[in-house]
Amino acid sequence: MKKFWTLLILIVCVLMINSFRESEAVTIEKEIIGKWVMVSSNEKELIFEKVPEFGSSKLGLAFYKNGNFINYMNSGFCGTPPKQFIEHPGTWKETDDKLIVANYKTWRGINKLRFFIKEVTESKLVLQFKPRVN
Repeated sequence: MKKFWTLLILIVCVLMINSFRESEAVTIEKEIIGKWVMVSSNEKELIFEKVPEFGSSKLGLAFYKNGNFINYMNSGFCGTPPKQFIEHPGTWKETDDKLIVANYKTWRGINKLRFFIKEVTESKLVLQFKPRVN
């Protein structure tokens, strides 16, 4: 009888741990959905705030539930004023190791962003980009 209770407690603990992991993943995906504009950056991370529309001359990212992605950025290679920002469409997904991978198309061809979400709330998104390994 003692083995039965030990086994039952072990099974309940494993199920509880798995349910916490699943709810965390759902929360991250739910929170990241929307449009974000960059408000600051440093050598390690980019900080975004949630906005209803891009409409500005700030870099932006948009994540949609269906896996679509928008990189809102300069339309060309030149950074001198007046800069024109446009939406570059693509797709995004979360990999098994909590890495977000986004592919989008610009005048340069297909581009790939890879980053970790350091923090996400209803109004703030902090990303740490993962460098490419060639």
